[in-house]
Amino acid sequence: MKQHLNHASPARRIRAAVAHSRRQLAEQLRRAADAPDERFGAAYRRLLASAELRFRHEQSVMDALGFSAAGMHREGNARTLAVLRQAESAVADGDVGTGRCALGLLARVLPLHRFTVDLALISRQRHAPRPGPRHYAIHGALRSAGVSFGAFHV
Repeated sequence: MKQHLNHASPARRIRAAVAHSRRQLAEQLRRAADAPDERFGAAYRRLLASAELRFRHEQSVMDALGFSAAGMHREGNARTLAVLRQAESAVADGDVGTGRCALGLLARVLPLHRFTVDLALISRQRHAPRPGPRHYAIHGALRSAGVSFGAFHV
């Protein structure tokens, strides 16, 4: 798969980064949701830290690849994190129900958020020229910057 991503278009790399990130976040979300009440606070904090890290990674990939809808994506991430942070203070005060409600909302929002990225990428691909010097320059910049997609390294 590594070689496959090395020659992929920027849009495909963004999609791969978002998909990998969201799969990992969904797994962490499942673990937090399954945590018993007495361990929920710690699981929720781990999920929030993971979401912050994964969203920053997605943004760095999008910025490096010159993704035109990166600002819209960043705004969606910020809103999602704001809700999770608000619920975190309730969870810290012992309100596990609010935290579980926030996880339920996150589970519904993530697929929609990914869908909007996919739509923007599809639109971009329709109007994008075939890979050329800029494509290979982006590839080189990503590789030298050490941008990775979880198990994949570009």
